Amino acid sequence: TLQYFAKKAIEKNPGVSSDPVWKIIWYDSALKAELSPALPLSRYFDDIGIVAAKSGWDETARAVFFKCGFYGGKKLNALKGKAYADVGSDFPDQNSFALYNGGTFTAEEHADAKQKMTEQFNSIIVDGKGQLEEGDKWVLPLEPGKGGRIYSEFSAFGTSLVSGSAGTCYQDLLKFTRTFAHVNGEYTVILDILADDKPHKYEWRLNKAGQWTKSSENKYVVSQGAGALNIQFLLPANVTGSIIKSGNAQQGLSASSDIVDKAQFFAVLVPGEIYVLVKDIRYFDNISCFGAVVEKEDFADTVMFQRVGDEIRTDTFRGWGDFFLVTAQKSTGQWKRLTGISARSAVLNNIRQFHSSQPVNFGIIRDENGIEVVLGIGTRRGDFSRPDTIDVQNRTEYNRADKSAPTRQYEIS
Repeated sequence: TLQYFAKKAIEKNPGVSSDPVWKIIWYDSALKAELSPALPLSRYFDDIGIVAAKSGWDETARAVFFKCGFYGGKKLNALKGKAYADVGSDFPDQNSFALYNGGTFTAEEHADAKQKMTEQFNSIIVDGKGQLEEGDKWVLPLEPGKGGRIYSEFSAFGTSLVSGSAGTCYQDLLKFTRTFAHVNGEYTVILDILADDKPHKYEWRLNKAGQWTKSSENKYVVSQGAGALNIQFLLPANVTGSIIKSGNAQQGLSASSDIVDKAQFFAVLVPGEIYVLVKDIRYFDNISCFGAVVEKEDFADTVMFQRVGDEIRTDTFRGWGDFFLVTAQKSTGQWKRLTGISARSAVLNNIRQFHSSQPVNFGIIRDENGIEVVLGIGTRRGDFSRPDTIDVQNRTEYNRADKSAPTRQYEIS
C-alpha cells in the first residue's frame, strides 16, 4: 500500500515528492504497488482532535475532515504545566471541517489562512470575531478549562459521526457544539447549537473559491471545474446568506442568524454527482426530535436528533438515544442501514431491531449476505459501560456472561 501511494505521488509531482518518499521506503522492485483491501475508511486522532473519513481509496473517492481539539494537542497541554509552549503551526479553527471530492477540495481553508483568522476556516464567527488567539503569529495553548474537544465519535459502514464542543474557544460564548455526520460516504449533515446569556449575531462560514450562486431560498451551490457542492439550510428558516468576495473573486459563503442569544444552524451539504440523484431534502420537527429526510429514487435517509428526554419518535420509528440514522427502501419501508449514537434501543415498523443493556454507539447493515453489526463502546471517553447483553432483531448476539455467545460480527472497543 505504501508503495502504491509513493508511486502515485511521483506520478503527480515528479521531481518534487519522488526523492524523499523513495528514500523513506527504499524502493523494492519486487513489491507490488497496490492497495490493500483491508484499509480502513476512517480514523480518529485523539491527541489533536481530528477525524478523517472517506468513501473509498480510489481517486474518485469523497473525503471529510473534522477538527476540534486543544491547541498543540492533549499530551502537550498535560505535560507543559505552567511552562511556555509554542504551537505556532496550530490555528483558531475548532469545530471546523473540510470536504474533498474527486481530486479537489469543495470546502477548504482560505488561501490566506496563514493570517490565522477563524473566518478563514469553516467554523462559526460571533459578532464578527473568531476564536481566542486568532490573528497571532504564534498560537499558544489556552488557559486550563478552555479549548475545543471531541466528545463523541463513531464510524461504521461508510457513515462517520463526530461531535465537538468549542464554546470556551470564544471570548463571549457559553456553548458551541457541532455535530458533523458524513452519511453513507455520500453527503454531509451539520448541526450547530449556539447559546449565550446575551444576544449575538452568529455567522456560519464556508470557504471555497469558485462560482457561487443562490439556487433558491436557503439553497446555495459552488462550482469549480467539474466539481460542485450544494448547500441547503434547514435551520434557521430565515438564514441570511451572502457570497464572500475578495476583489472580483468569489471566495465563500457567509450565513447569518438574527441577533439572538440562542441559534441553530442545520445544513445538508451534497456533492454535485450525488445531488442529481436526490429527489427531495426536507426538515421535520416534533415534540421528541427533529431532523432531515434525504430522499433518492429508491431509498430515503432519515436523520434524527433527540430533542427532549431520551426517546425519539416518528410515525415509523421509536428509539432511545441521542441520534439515529435510518436508510430504508421507499417502496417497502425495509431498512438497509441503521446507526445509533448513545443508544439503547431502536424499533422500526413496530419490530425491535436493536437493544442494549447499556448505551452504545452502533451501526448495522443488512444486505443479501445477512446482517453485520459494528459497536463502539466507550466512545465518550469513559461515559459508557460495557453492556451485558445486546440483541439484534430479538436475538441475543452478545452476552457478556456467556463467553460462547457469538461475537464474531462485532468490533467491541
